[in-house]
Amino acid sequence: MKNKQIQEVIYALADYKQLVLAYRSKYAELIKQLSFWKISFLWLLVIVLIFVSIVGALFFSAQRRIVQLIQDNQLLVSRINQQSKTVEQLKTELTKTQEELAKKKEIIQLLEKNISTTSKKLLERLLTDKEVNTN
Repeated sequence: MKNKQIQEVIYALADYKQLVLAYRSKYAELIKQLSFWKISFLWLLVIVLIFVSIVGALFFSAQRRIVQLIQDNQLLVSRINQQSKTVEQLKTELTKTQEELAKKKEIIQLLEKNISTTSKKLLERLLTDKEVNTN
């Protein structure tokens, strides 16, 4: 009986040893899987952080560019408004100058007419004076 109990204890210890070895190999496998997933997670985290950093940098760069374009646009609008005012002033000045030229042209035509009339009268006088003097 003692022999039988010893054999049963030996078999039980052998089974226990196999169970411990199986649990150790299963534990080692789980540790490997956990290490794999931890490393994968860390790499994924690093890649995501790099991607987010690049996207953030591009976003802020684009935002600064948009602000610069808006400022440039406002500057161009103010320049266009200033040029429009200058053009309007020049148009007004041109209109006044054209009116002055039209008045002066009328005066010149009137003077030419008066000169022509005066010249004719003088020529007539000269001719009549010559005729009187020659007779």
